[in-house]
Amino acid sequence: MNPPCEVLLFGDADVQADEPVCVIDYTHVWRYPVVEGMRIRVVEEERRCVVICDFTECGLYVGGNMIRWCRERGVQYTVREGRLAEFLRELPDDVPVKAWNNGKAIWLMGRGIKTVGELKRALGIN
Repeated sequence: MNPPCEVLLFGDADVQADEPVCVIDYTHVWRYPVVEGMRIRVVEEERRCVVICDFTECGLYVGGNMIRWCRERGVQYTVREGRLAEFLRELPDDVPVKAWNNGKAIWLMGRGIKTVGELKRALGIN
């Protein structure tokens, strides 16, 4: 399986290695325009994304929306539940980790965490 292009974290709880999470893993073909001189061409790129949601109101809301988004577009996806540390151990250290406008984002920004490897180190995950 291809490594993910990014990991997205959603939820309002602090980030903890043993916290229960839901992981939505999907691969989608993204199409975007590229300008080359006087021409515009459409580039197609297959990207794997991993969305990790906790079980707070925010995490459940985003997780539900991600599943609906995949279903509406016919995108194949998997959903797994477990502990955050289990899933982080499966991911390469150089994958970017992001979060926006939620408790996870505040936690990551406060520690300057930008990759899965930095997140593993901050949580003490081997």
